[in-house]
Amino acid sequence: MIWEYDESGNLSNVLFTNFVNKTHKMSNGKNVTYQAYLGDEPYPRFLLLGSNKTKKFTIPNTVFQLILDPSYNIGVLDEDNSLYLTMASTKGSFDKKKNNVKSIKGFASGTIGCGCSAYKHISPTRWICWSGAAEVISDVAGTGGKWTAKYNKKKSCER
Repeated sequence: MIWEYDESGNLSNVLFTNFVNKTHKMSNGKNVTYQAYLGDEPYPRFLLLGSNKTKKFTIPNTVFQLILDPSYNIGVLDEDNSLYLTMASTKGSFDKKKNNVKSIKGFASGTIGCGCSAYKHISPTRWICWSGAAEVISDVAGTGGKWTAKYNKKKSCER
């Protein structure tokens, strides 16, 4: 995640690079990589919480949508072929001397599509009915997890 700032020092853009799934390999043995995009629902917020009394704001707080297009996708970027996550954080650390965010930690929740429609496969995901699994197929399932972002002073913000 790269935060870009305007001439006034205000956050003006957020970019995402180098997303790699290191726990799952494709059939060719390579890791899944993703093109990542900042979504607009919920409206992205990158905040610092603190005290109006002391005017110190040092608790990182974020909420934003992350849309991830996997390297194996042969279809269009949509819910069936991609990963749509809402990323939220309420914890992190702040370097008061350098006046910057050191880390943010939070949870992700959203949907993952299997891409079966594009590959002409039948998804192994079914809707629930009163007697168990229905015959109705869903190519999209829920997913979630934890995430952490850390300040990397070795990386340049240049593209």
